[in-house]
Amino acid sequence: RGGAVLEARFVRNAPTLAAFYDLSIGPTSFDFVVFLVQAEMARRRGGHGHLHVVFLHDERGPGGFRDKGHLYDEHEARWRFANICVPACALLGASLTVSASRSAGIELGLGRDRYTWPDDWDRQTLKVRRHLIGDVIARARAGEAVPRLEASTYARRKVREYFSNLRKPVVTVTVRKTYLEERNLDVSALSAVISHIERAGYAVKILCDTGTALGLGSGYGELNLDLRMACYQEAALNLQANNGAASLCWFSERPYLMFDAGVPAEEWDGLFVKQGLPLGESWPWTIPGQRLVYGKADGARMI
Repeated sequence: RGGAVLEARFVRNAPTLAAFYDLSIGPTSFDFVVFLVQAEMARRRGGHGHLHVVFLHDERGPGGFRDKGHLYDEHEARWRFANICVPACALLGASLTVSASRSAGIELGLGRDRYTWPDDWDRQTLKVRRHLIGDVIARARAGEAVPRLEASTYARRKVREYFSNLRKPVVTVTVRKTYLEERNLDVSALSAVISHIERAGYAVKILCDTGTALGLGSGYGELNLDLRMACYQEAALNLQANNGAASLCWFSERPYLMFDAGVPAEEWDGLFVKQGLPLGESWPWTIPGQRLVYGKADGARMI
């Protein structure tokens, strides 16, 4: 299965860069967004006209994915893949191929596309994980531009229509409620935060955790990545929990505050501090209005 993503971007007569996401290494989560940003940076450095993502199956993993059974099973992994990884490609104008098998994906890299990324695309290991953010941090500090994600024109148009009916500028609040309890947003603090925002003359759009929305039979941006990105881009401010969806704001040009940075300490240290982000700092590519807020958030801190 595979094919071009809507609104893919091409440069005439310039070669394509094929970026291989190895599903035996990379999870089916928002970590893929970081991989995608790195691939786009590689495309720009190489002067390639288009980015094409090839997904390589894990032939030993459940359902063809890396075994994350301690967090979610293969059925959730398949849903995450279809609803996070695949639509994320469109946010950078990339096309994609989901190879029928691992060998078919490798043949594609060897045959059709002369230019491939990363260099070890056909022999990747967990020792070097391109879905971690270290290389983006290092290249940004060296002066390289970091790509910005963009929702589709239609999604932004419809979200703009939705927000305009609220007759006030909108603040989004993204809630995390899933594994790793320490990282979940303090729901008891939300009512005070929402009241404060509304008294200041703003409307509030809450984006629940996707699993919560699915269980309730509801959802808007929770269930559609393009609409989620459009909500963030059309909002006056985005308040984020320390969750995967925050990565959409990291690589945007819209104001955001991400709370609970540094929590839990051990996980944050492994994923971010050891990747080059000192405690207390925000990403080196942030612009005014974008900030990581350290420490466990409560209502007072969020206000």
